[in-house]
Formats: sequence, C-alpha cells, structure tokens
Amino acid sequence: MRKSAFNATELLLVFLIGALIAYLVLRVVYKEGFANPEEKKIQKAGYQLEQVVSQMYDDDSLYPKNSTYTKRGFKNTDDVVVNGIHYSGDEKFCRLLAGHFKKNSERVSCTTEGDYSNLSFETNDGVYWYVPRTDFSKGYTTVFIDINGENLGFSNRTNACTYDENDCPNPDLFKFFVRANGTVIASIDNKVMPETPSNDTSTPYSIKIDVSCSDNTTNCGTVSGASKTISHPGGTISGLSAGTYTFTASPAESYYSNWTSRNVVIDGSKLNTNIKVVFAPIKKYCLNVNVNYCDKSSPSGCAVFKVNENNMSQKTVNGIAYSTMQYCNLTPGTYTLTVTPNANYTLDPVPTDSNDIALSSLTQNIKIGTEDVTLTVNVVPQN
Repeated sequence: MRKSAFNATELLLVFLIGALIAYLVLRVVYKEGFANPEEKKIQKAGYQLEQVVSQMYDDDSLYPKNSTYTKRGFKNTDDVVVNGIHYSGDEKFCRLLAGHFKKNSERVSCTTEGDYSNLSFETNDGVYWYVPRTDFSKGYTTVFIDINGENLGFSNRTNACTYDENDCPNPDLFKFFVRANGTVIASIDNKVMPETPSNDTSTPYSIKIDVSCSDNTTNCGTVSGASKTISHPGGTISGLSAGTYTFTASPAESYYSNWTSRNVVIDGSKLNTNIKVVFAPIKKYCLNVNVNYCDKSSPSGCAVFKVNENNMSQKTVNGIAYSTMQYCNLTPGTYTLTVTPNANYTLDPVPTDSNDIALSSLTQNIKIGTEDVTLTVNVVPQN
C-alpha cells in the first residue's frame, strides 16, 4: 500500500502555521482599516475646518478683498447678510463657521476667547466645536474640537486633555489656530507648531526687503529695521510677531533713495510682506563763470573765484583753456559764489549782451538744481 505524504502531526503543524499567518494578516488589516476611529474623526474634522475656513475667506461677499488694510481678511467684522441672517461684529466668524455645519446658525453659542466652558455647536458625528467670538485683533483665533463629546470634553475637564507625550498620549481635545489670512494650523502635538500663538507673541511672519542699486553696483546703501541691517541685493527678516516695524534707508555716499523711512504693519492678514528700496547715484553738476574783458591768460589773474570758500579752477577741454572758471561735482543745493577782483581790476555789472547774467555784487547765492549753471561776470581793468 502507498504511504501518505503527510502524517497527522505534520498536517496539524501545517494547519497551525496557516492559522498564525491568517491571524497576523487579519491583525494588520484591522489595524489599518478599523483601529483608532477617533484618529480618523479628528482628521476629518481638521479637514472640514480647513476647507470651510478657506471657502469663507475666498468668499468676497463675506470678506471683501477690497477692504481697508486694517479690516483685511477675517479682521473685517462688517455686517453681511446670508439667507436673511445678519453676521457682524466679533461673532461674525464664529457664526459663519457654524452656519456651514448647521442650518440654524442663530442657535450657536460663541464662546469667550480663553474660556471655552460653553459648547458652540455639535456636528452630526458627535464632534463638539468650541469657537470663540473674536475680531482677530491678535491676527489669529483658537478653535478647540472635542472628538468624543461632552463626557470627555470641556464639561468634564478631569478627563479632557490635549496631547502630551507622557500625560495624554491619546488626546480627545484638539487645538487649531485660524489666522486672519485664512490659514489653519493644527496643534495636535507641541512639535506641529513651535511658534504657538499666545498673547499675540506668535512669530510666523516675515518681511522680505529688496535692495536695488540703479547703477548696478553693490555698495549703494542699506536698510535697517527690526534689529537687522540689510544690504544689496536684499534679504528676509523672519520670526516676526504682529506689530509695526519702522525701516530706515541709509544711502551710501553720493547716493540717494526713493524713500528714507517706512512703517510696515503686520496685522496677521498675510504671512509675508515685501518692501523695496532703490538707491541711485546723486547726479552732480558744474557751476561755470564766463569771465569777460580779463586781459590775462587766465581769469584767475584778474580775480579770485570761490564756491563756498573753495577755489574755482580754469575750465580746460582737450588741452584748450577757456576764459571760464569752473567748479564741478556739486549736488543739488544752494552755494555761495564769491568773486574778488585783484588789484587794478573791478567788476562791471553791465552784461556783454542780453543773454548774459551779470553779477550784481561780489557775493551771490547760486542754486544748483538738475543741470549745470552758467553765468557771466565782467572783470575789467580800472581806468
């Protein structure tokens, strides 16, 4: 008779191995598909919060984009009407948010910020929402979501807890920060948002500063503010909290800027702010004094010419000397021209022709604007 391929012991061993494999597979399937339903609950609630907040922010009928700077985003508490119901003031955000989950948003109880003892509303899946009344003056507000209802929520604070690695590894209470610019940040654990807002000391904001040199140089000037100094081509100052920051543009020598001081207001309506400063070289001009009737090879032989006590020199072009005294590299402004005749010479105030500008005295203030200035003086020998 032919011998069986397996005896009873071997068949039992094969059966046990198969059962163990089936158990392990089913355990993995259960863990992946059915375990931790509360985790799925908070994921769903967080997703819903993010979507609803985004829809509210993008709805121009609720929060107009052409609002004034101080009322941009959720800071706009102006009255709006939806389906005959008015929403305004510090309950506008809370009740509009609730209206996306409940048909009758008038039956919503907006909490007091910092005191979440009263439930705002409950969704059909048994999740409790705590939403404060706020005008977003701090740039953000805090929304709490209790995923398993009143028995373990705020109404029984001894059992409710947010995440703590040691004391509350399986939290039922979750915190979300909603910013005035429509962004939502979850704080399920302390590592999610190390810059957690508290008493308006959040520091998620930044200011980008572009420093431009119009003449393509690199040392045209700097911008100082928020305890930083930025040079060409610019940089970003991060880790800023909400508030007002004053920036000062400091041109390098012989440069000027398109602004000298500017206030930048961070009000929570956007995370990043850009400013730009342009430094340009200061254009310089010449003061020319044409000298008539001087019988010397150089006008300096007939008189002494000075600009702000600095001697003028004879104008020379391509080696050719002119009967013109010149002082250049003058920036726009007012300068004092002094002409002192040498011995045996005097000033004749009568111009040589109608186009000349004659000096009426030995000292005269000359204004330099956006071009060279040329005038004529008659220095004649004394009779």
